[in-house]
Amino acid sequence: ARTWLKNLVAQTFVCALVPSTGPPVLHRIPNFFSLQAMKGLTCTMTLAAASKATVGLGAPGPTCEQTDLSLLQLRGRSDRVHVEEETTGMQSLQLFRQSDAAKQAHKTAYFGKLAVGTPPQEFTVVFDTGSGNLVLPSTECQSTACMMHRRYDRNSSSTALDIDADGSHVNPEGDRDQITITFGTGEITGILFEDKLCVGSLCTPGRFIGSTEESDAPFASFSFDGVLGLALGQMAQGPEFSFMHRIAEQGALKKPIFAVFLSDDDRYSEITFGDVQSTKFLGPMVWADVSRPSGYWQVQISDVAIDDKVVHGGCTNCQVA
Repeated sequence: ARTWLKNLVAQTFVCALVPSTGPPVLHRIPNFFSLQAMKGLTCTMTLAAASKATVGLGAPGPTCEQTDLSLLQLRGRSDRVHVEEETTGMQSLQLFRQSDAAKQAHKTAYFGKLAVGTPPQEFTVVFDTGSGNLVLPSTECQSTACMMHRRYDRNSSSTALDIDADGSHVNPEGDRDQITITFGTGEITGILFEDKLCVGSLCTPGRFIGSTEESDAPFASFSFDGVLGLALGQMAQGPEFSFMHRIAEQGALKKPIFAVFLSDDDRYSEITFGDVQSTKFLGPMVWADVSRPSGYWQVQISDVAIDDKVVHGGCTNCQVA
């Protein structure tokens, strides 16, 4: 079988959103974007139809007075997933949190619920802005890491299709394409499917990777089943593998936006598709254009401050994601 290789480094996200077809424009990020503890943070990304991808940061809103969040240290525990029904074209999803007590606090992962197939098979996925594909364990996988999680059963879905990397249907008489992806310290090998994908009431047909092998590290230690990539289009196997691209293309979103609100105490953390929850921040939102076509939500910063004092010459053409 042909093997398709992609090296995708999974990164903890702060916020993200839509693909860019035009040249990036570099913007100065105000001092608000300094890496210091803040009372709650809303990150919004807009998928503007025309030219560029942008990342927005919102100062904490009045409902977040007791929500401490540090961009460098996110501590948490697991909570029950709850889907909040919204108006048409908008869906908010409460997030789980998983922290490894033996590791640094910034190892916290935020994840929520996704449904795949007909009838729906429910999974928990980390919302990862450092990768572009949906990856789920499949029933073809007998690795320890797969057996510890829910696995996608293609034969149980009436809407499932077996596909090759170019989107064509698998030839039952020939070899089937496989893809191998590295995530930091681990890797998965998988085969490709197309099926119905749903976040709450927002659904779209989409392509994804069903793993047939997973390394024990780090996947066996995860509470969540898979990864939903929300990076820019360059990170996906193709446009049809990008969940945000497909759901926006279907016209299912009120706005081509997703927004993330993170909390590190027992209060509500959530990801919202289709709009911004205005109760979670005080305006105006601060926006910056994505600075490089790397696929990451990457922006340029103008300076670095220590103890609120700018370090002159300390950051020339610095990039952060």
